[in-house]
Amino acid sequence: MKVKPWQKVKKSDAAKIARDEGNVQAALFFEKASFDEARHKEGLKGLLKRLEKEC
Repeated sequence: MKVKPWQKVKKSDAAKIARDEGNVQAALFFEKASFDEARHKEGLKGLLKRLEKEC
């Protein structure tokens, strides 16, 4: 998958691209970043739900 420098790419896609290009360190970085991002998103959703219940 060829990506232009100005294109936005999801972290999970960046991990796949890096792995396909043989850059294991970059792939691991983007996989972890993607996982962390998803975990933070879910945590914030839970916090917002609790705040909505209180108001």
